[in-house]
Amino acid sequence: MKEPNKVFDPLEALTVREAAALLHVSRPTVEKYIKARELPSVQIGRCRRIPRVDLEVFIEQRKAYGWRSYRPEPTATFEQPVQWAGEGEDIPF
Repeated sequence: MKEPNKVFDPLEALTVREAAALLHVSRPTVEKYIKARELPSVQIGRCRRIPRVDLEVFIEQRKAYGWRSYRPEPTATFEQPVQWAGEGEDIPF
């Protein structure tokens, strides 16, 4: 499976419509994947682009796990709860 590139190449990016056509889904479905952070994208001005390599990774993950069942693992985990400064102390107002 390919790893996403660290450097964004605008010539290797697709519009949301192009990605939808390649996936054989509607444009709103691709926007749903983007909003759910399942499909990485880049905002350039008012335009949104999807790097081709990220789309290929998305497709490979969906092939491996099934189109409806794959959900990416969270990237951040917290072993201990966050403790805020002054937690447990009375704060005068």
